[in-house]
Amino acid sequence: MQKLLDLIHQKKEQLDRSRPLSDAQLKNLKNVYDIQLTYNSNAIEGSTLTHSETKLILNVRVLQLVVRA
Repeated sequence: MQKLLDLIHQKKEQLDRSRPLSDAQLKNLKNVYDIQLTYNSNAIEGSTLTHSETKLILNVRVLQLVVRA
């Protein structure tokens, strides 16, 4: 358990050294979390989509919205 806590602390320090995050970095983080959370939520509900398929669907949908704008 202590090793896990130490790893979390190291990651937190690494993130803190990177602050403030640029707009591009924040946008990338949001995209990563949107995909991961959507994939996990769908998996809990019984979806058989892979992570890559979920990512593709979300990215195509965003592209469609941008093109329409």
